[in-house]
Amino acid sequence: MKTSLNLHHILVDGQRCIGLKFPSNPKISELISRLPQINWDDIHEAYYLPNTRQNLAMLYQHFKGKVWINGEYFFNVKNEGKQKTAQSFEKLKEQVTCSSNIPTEYINKLEIGRYSKSTAQSYIANFKRFLDYFKTDDPMSLDENHIQEYLAHYSKQGYSNSTVNSAINAIKFYYENVQGMPSRFYHIKRVKKDHILPKVLVKSQITSMIKATQNLKHKVIISLLYSAGLRLSELLNLQLGDIDSSRMTIRINQSKGAKDRITILSTEMLKMLREYYKKYRPSKFLIEGYSNDKYSATSVANIVKKAGENAEITNKVTPHMLRHSFATHLLENGTDLRYIQQLLGHNDSRTTEIYTHVAVKEVLRIKSPLDSLT
Repeated sequence: MKTSLNLHHILVDGQRCIGLKFPSNPKISELISRLPQINWDDIHEAYYLPNTRQNLAMLYQHFKGKVWINGEYFFNVKNEGKQKTAQSFEKLKEQVTCSSNIPTEYINKLEIGRYSKSTAQSYIANFKRFLDYFKTDDPMSLDENHIQEYLAHYSKQGYSNSTVNSAINAIKFYYENVQGMPSRFYHIKRVKKDHILPKVLVKSQITSMIKATQNLKHKVIISLLYSAGLRLSELLNLQLGDIDSSRMTIRINQSKGAKDRITILSTEMLKMLREYYKKYRPSKFLIEGYSNDKYSATSVANIVKKAGENAEITNKVTPHMLRHSFATHLLENGTDLRYIQQLLGHNDSRTTEIYTHVAVKEVLRIKSPLDSLT
């Protein structure tokens, strides 16, 4: 069996690089030491070179006939999503560097932690407001009293409790994750989250939405969001291989919190998907745009909103309302809360328990005391 050197995509200080990983081997180590521009990165535990065509060709030439290069991880089409994420973070970093006083290592840590771009943008915006308040570019010059002063000021601005908590998380992220300080600020009193009940639809409204939608692709989008309890991002990232008709399941890959999970595939949904596949022939993503690329979040939101209007639903309908409705209807049908938690991908059971406050099947059996008066 040949000794192999594995190539990987890695990001070092915002630069896309070719990572070199291999089992401990003196021969490979000696050959690598001869490479120009070679460096070691502790975070990825790999040697690396700038990701250029010239360097890639040079690697193959350098190891030709001596070491087998395994490019499976580097060239595999599954890496496309990771490359796009790296590119989006690279653009974000450029924007932040040019327009704010956020330390570069802040966004580096967000990327290493595999935070979504939207979460990273929220953290950066919150941390920028914190630094701007004290008019400083040096966060280490601030102490716990400064933080408490800022949070007191921030709370008085009329922001929701959830928004204030986001500000706390952004500040804590710098001192604890970026600077590696101990849990120095954990004892800051956290603002209690607002108790806002999720908005849900009744089954007849969802039926009306599906019936009022003539376009097959739009019908599939609405039905998938509801029947499997998907987040919008999860729907957009679904690929053909994620649908398992033999087990009647849908696999959700690397969703919120970088977790995989399994959710249910309904019989009616499978029938609809087979009809949809015959008509649209998607190549990679289950729901694709005109150029066979991933469908846009804005388009899905507009499709759901329009379907709600066509079904004469008074309130604006959003994709997440369909996910809320999925969970609520399962609970009303007697599904155990623990299974609903797994299907939704919630870490904390308390997040799922909120649906007990909107499920009304049992509540409707309770007779009002007014009725007993007549």
